[in-house]
Amino acid sequence: MMHSWIFKKEKKKKKESELRFLKSQVDPHFLFNNLNTVDSLIDTNPEGAKVYINRLSNLYRYLTRTKDDEVVPLEEELEFVNNYIYLMEQRYGAAYTFEIQNSIDISDLLIPPGALQTLLENVIKHNNGSEGKPVRTEILIKEENISVRNNLSLKKTIKDSYGVGLTNLKARYKLLSDKAVSINEDSHFEVMLPNLKSLS
Repeated sequence: MMHSWIFKKEKKKKKESELRFLKSQVDPHFLFNNLNTVDSLIDTNPEGAKVYINRLSNLYRYLTRTKDDEVVPLEEELEFVNNYIYLMEQRYGAAYTFEIQNSIDISDLLIPPGALQTLLENVIKHNNGSEGKPVRTEILIKEENISVRNNLSLKKTIKDSYGVGLTNLKARYKLLSDKAVSINEDSHFEVMLPNLKSLS
């Protein structure tokens, strides 16, 4: 009986250690690009620069606050994502558009922190958007999962199919749930994150 308890405790510690390692890899690397945007706004739109800096501060405050969390309430993640979307829209204009659709109660849903931002970042990293041919992304919150779906306009320089961020995210979900992240790819690219309600 004691041996079983020790085994479970060690297994839990190993799982937490793996999650910490995976989270340490999820580090938004767009800080310098955002600072360049702020620098440009200071000259052309000082008030806009203040709003941009405030949104950027909120984004990093969230990442700092949740750095040790395995999961966070989906409501908080969506607030974080709205800040991220604002920054991207200011940087890229109408080249990339984002829409969040939700018709269910999300008060009891959880998600790994930064999960949605990872997927939106992948959309921009892997696709060429322009005002004449925008890349449109829909975030659909459904009973069973959260779907992030975009039309494809792939960059020729991107060779890997899914990228480090998505591979990392799939590994995090594998440690958190018996439900796997699923991917559909045809004329659109879609990633479905299973809804989490409690940790097993």
